[in-house]
Amino acid sequence: MRRILPIGLAIYFLCFTVLGVLLRGAAPGPAAQTVQGVRLGSWDGAAGTAYFSGKRLDCARDNAGSPYGETCRIAIAGDELVLVARARQAGEIMAARGVCSATYRNEAWPCSLQTHHNYRAATVAYVEGGPALDPDDLAAVRRRFPIENLPETAFIYGALALWPLTAAALVAPLAVLWPRGRAHPLLTGAAFTAWGLVALLGTLWALGLLIRGFWD
Repeated sequence: MRRILPIGLAIYFLCFTVLGVLLRGAAPGPAAQTVQGVRLGSWDGAAGTAYFSGKRLDCARDNAGSPYGETCRIAIAGDELVLVARARQAGEIMAARGVCSATYRNEAWPCSLQTHHNYRAATVAYVEGGPALDPDDLAAVRRRFPIENLPETAFIYGALALWPLTAAALVAPLAVLWPRGRAHPLLTGAAFTAWGLVALLGTLWALGLLIRGFWD
């Protein structure tokens, strides 16, 4: 048991770390970036929508004389989608987070900056799909960015499953290494209770940070 447990825990926490890296890569883009996510298509359309994080974009700040503050680019279905955006400025009265414009396959597409429906701290460019992007293209975007396009229930149920498992994995070394025969029972109970609470609350906090950009 003492030999198998370290190997099992190392594998578990390695997988947990890889999952964390993948989730953070799919989370909304950095706060310094105007466009922190992009949603293509229409909620009412038969093909639905496809979403991807602003971290997938190649963004650059525009010149001071530009009416926009940021230009972002990404290849979609073999062609370049170009987004120009500016955050809402002080004193402006508008429902949106700012203004944006989208160009794809020599067409200008309707674009608006709104709060992310899952994570209201992020600003997402909603680009209504036109005839240049068909259902197969949208499906390809969803396959390209699978984590971003999972339903929010997948993140909630996944976190609920990982919560007790990860907490137990944190407590397991103490259960093996604790000198039960030499420590007072009250001290043993207090140590396991305290570390168990730390493991439960710490794991819940960590999982909440990991999935906060993927659920309401």
